Parts: sequence; C-alpha cells; structure tokens
Amino acid sequence: MPAKPLTHEQKQDAERLKGIYDERKDVLKLSQEMLADEFGFSAQGAVNQYLTGRIPLNVKTAVKFAEHLRCRVSDFSPSIQHEIDCLSRYASEGVEPCDISNEWEQCLVVLKSLSPDERSTAMNVLVAVVDSFRKQRKKPRTGKGSGVDSHNLDQ
Repeated sequence: MPAKPLTHEQKQDAERLKGIYDERKDVLKLSQEMLADEFGFSAQGAVNQYLTGRIPLNVKTAVKFAEHLRCRVSDFSPSIQHEIDCLSRYASEGVEPCDISNEWEQCLVVLKSLSPDERSTAMNVLVAVVDSFRKQRKKPRTGKGSGVDSHNLDQ
C-alpha cells in the first residue's frame, strides 16, 4: 500500500527545513550522512526524504533536526512546535500522569443520558471537581490521602 501523501503544510515544513539545512550545513559542518548516523538512521536516504518532503516530520525527528541545525522547531514547523507546546503542559514536575480514558468515556456516556437540566447541574459539579484538582496540583504533595477535598464533591 502506498504511503499517504503529505499535506500542503507538511510539504512547506520540509521546504523550510531544507532551506535551513542548506543555509547552515557548511558553517556547522553537517552532511546528510552525519545526520543519519546521529539520528540513528540506517542510511542517509532517510534524512534526504525528510528534507525533500517524501516522509512527514514527527516530533522526535523535528527536535533532532532543530538541535543539530541550532534552530527552533518553530523555524520550520509551526504545527509540530504547537504539538510540542501542548505536550509540554503535562511534563512539569509535581504533575502525576494518570490514565483516565476509561473513566472519561464512562462519564461521557452518563452525561449523554441526562436531560438538559440534569446535564447542566452535572457540568457544574464537574467544573467544581476540576477546579479542586487544579488547586491540589499547585500544592506540594504530602503523600496523604487522594488529594481531593471530599466536601467539593458534594456541591
């Protein structure tokens, strides 16, 4: 099955990346072969495919290019920079990762089954719970309890 064609935006990202590479490769003493080795690719052709827009950039590869070209990801890919910014919101110290996907799906099923008035009340409760979690995240964790004030759940 042939690869999915790149979007116009992905092609523009590749053009900008190639422009930066062409502009800096001599000064930084870079070659596609050297980058392939640094990136852990088996051949220089993979680097060339990113630079010519044959395969789409991803966050990991974009960061590697930015590091070696001494630029920012946003210099060649605003969309990948946006993705990095979104991911970085959850990479702070003191924020514990959790898997709430199953619970979230269950909440959505329950919300969809409610009448409009009940849904409005439920949303107000959810907003209070989320606010409580946000306040708890800002406080240093003491290791005691779940970190949720039970009185906020009764509102």
